[in-house]
Amino acid sequence: LVDMLWMELGWERWVHEALTAITGEEFTDGYGWSSWIAIDRPPLPDGYVEWKGRLLSLVDERFVDLLNDELLLAVRPDELIWARVAIDEQSPLVEPETVHRLEERYLATTDVVYGVFLNGEARAYPERILAWHEVAVDEVGGRPLLVTNCVSCGGTTVYEATASDGVRYEFGNAGLVYRSRHLFYDAETNSLWDQLTGQAIAGEALVSGASLTPIPVLRTTWGEWAGRHPNSTVLSLDTGAVRNYDPGAALVEELSSEGPLFPAPAPTEAGVEPKEQILGLEIAGDSRAYSLAAIEAAGITHDTLGGQDIALVSRGPGLGVSVYREHDITFSYLQGNLDALEVVDTNGDRWFLDEEAVTNVIDSSLRRSIPVRIAYWFAWADAFPETSLWGS
Repeated sequence: LVDMLWMELGWERWVHEALTAITGEEFTDGYGWSSWIAIDRPPLPDGYVEWKGRLLSLVDERFVDLLNDELLLAVRPDELIWARVAIDEQSPLVEPETVHRLEERYLATTDVVYGVFLNGEARAYPERILAWHEVAVDEVGGRPLLVTNCVSCGGTTVYEATASDGVRYEFGNAGLVYRSRHLFYDAETNSLWDQLTGQAIAGEALVSGASLTPIPVLRTTWGEWAGRHPNSTVLSLDTGAVRNYDPGAALVEELSSEGPLFPAPAPTEAGVEPKEQILGLEIAGDSRAYSLAAIEAAGITHDTLGGQDIALVSRGPGLGVSVYREHDITFSYLQGNLDALEVVDTNGDRWFLDEEAVTNVIDSSLRRSIPVRIAYWFAWADAFPETSLWGS
């Protein structure tokens, strides 16, 4: 009955009446009922997963391929909630059209972009486009990428296109969320994958233990990115889809919601808002969340995670954070112009800085960057339950 309330097909009044008669409780919508039963979850009836697939097939018949009783799941199936869109209704961008920085005519300097720099090639993915599509399959610097965006969990993660099992899956949008984290599926096995963790949570890919490897991405402004990468390309407005790509148009519902857009557990740590945007790191099995605003304001922050000394480097508020291994050095401050940034260590040595690495100007030794994930605190805390919180 609660699953039925997520679908507005004219039966809401009778479903509410039935639920109230059964439970003695009263809630106004599926969100309220889902949150209530999450406190004391009932046992699930036999055949529930297949029934749920058939229910959602009223919207898109392909849901019966994603949800069936033979499906191996790492999560409770009642927490797989319809995202109010059909499968691939948020159409993935496959080898999207791009334009050179000098040809771009639609972005403001303050627009948020997610920048990728690989093997000397730079590309920007504007949030105002990516938020409508959630998945982009692309290639930068000769490396195939999977760029994933999750409006309801607060950010973007970029992955290697080939999974840990050696398969390059064809991914699409599943039209489902789990604890307000969007899920995507692969066309080869119809397995479900978690956008934030990059892990398969249901299907054959879960059986094989498949996962995706994150690569570095920088959340910054178009003005900052274009200034540092004058030869950067950026997604074209010619996406092949009809969408309102005006700033914020894809984020209206999310930004108007005080809490998670879909039911999700509340983090237990005090003093951190559930929807505070964080930078998440995972190194050698250890995970930590950093307040994105605080780290950007600090300029350079030093920490140790997974037994490694790291430096979190930002050019200022709103301009993103890159993370590098320090080893036997300690970075002190930034200097130089946008297109020739350097970081100086405590010995006075200068290092050229880009998203892949920092490079010593004298001996060309490198300190590689570490992949980050951008997300809301509530989403990160649930996806990585053993995480620590920087500053706590």
